[in-house]
Amino acid sequence: MRALVDLLSTARPEVVAEVERRVLPHAGRLTVPQLRARVRRALARLDADALDKRREEAATRADVTTRRTGDGMSQLVADLPVHLAAACADAIDQYAQLLRADG
Repeated sequence: MRALVDLLSTARPEVVAEVERRVLPHAGRLTVPQLRARVRRALARLDADALDKRREEAATRADVTTRRTGDGMSQLVADLPVHLAAACADAIDQYAQLLRADG
């Protein structure tokens, strides 16, 4: 239920009803990730604007944090739009390759 509420909170009532009509009959056989994927696909077909609104709202909550993992190490966690995360990962990978090449 949380998956539906989370994903459909910005959708118009008639879109919510149609997504539920398409997805709920199969929900009992799906894992939560599968259910989320089906809801997203249905929402994209029926109301792409709702997905854009969710994306915009998520971008306002973007954040960067660190977590200690032990042995003097940490994880850097960044919530970013997909294209920016890919660009950051690529830049970090290139830098790591340069450092490896220098020993």
